[in-house]
Amino acid sequence: DLFRHIVGFSQLLTEREKNLGERSRHYLQMISDSALAAGELVDDLLTFSHLGRAAISADRVDMNKLVAEVRLGLAEETAGRSILWEVGELPAATGDATLLRQVWYNLIDNAVKYTRLQKEARIAISATLMNDGVLYRIADNGVGFDMAYKSKLFGVFQRLQRSEDFEGTGIGLALIKRIVERHGGSVDAMGTIDEGACFTFSLPALPEE
Repeated sequence: DLFRHIVGFSQLLTEREKNLGERSRHYLQMISDSALAAGELVDDLLTFSHLGRAAISADRVDMNKLVAEVRLGLAEETAGRSILWEVGELPAATGDATLLRQVWYNLIDNAVKYTRLQKEARIAISATLMNDGVLYRIADNGVGFDMAYKSKLFGVFQRLQRSEDFEGTGIGLALIKRIVERHGGSVDAMGTIDEGACFTFSLPALPEE
């Protein structure tokens, strides 16, 4: 709420003072942008800490439906862009639909974000049935990352791209890791600089009917 107040008062001041110079308006915009970013960071940190204690439900989750919902939610962000989507059939999982939607949202949002410099973005979502569960995969042809820094990838506040180039709080992948591990699964990633990245997460198999 504190950060929302800062944003609100910055906007009110901008609207009220009609004779503000360009530089003063720029400063107010910077205050507003910084407060918004700080608010998002606090929200993400609260979610992250809550996940350590929250009870995880074990329902049947339609992963195809979750991915479709996330893509619909990102329609405005992807409007006007050339994105080739390849979405395979995704087996159902056992878990908490709200939390697993967050996993897909963070991964798909990242793929959309980090491919925006490409003339044509390619985002492929697929799954493989394993002996002990399902491996879900999302690959893109974006900026990728250096595998030498892979160990830092899923840490809190770790960013492999400059914050000036790509927005975000640096908690998204840590959140994914915590959610997946709370479900009894694991996460992994592979990347090549300027060629793309592939993120995977595994979840235990559905119990036999």
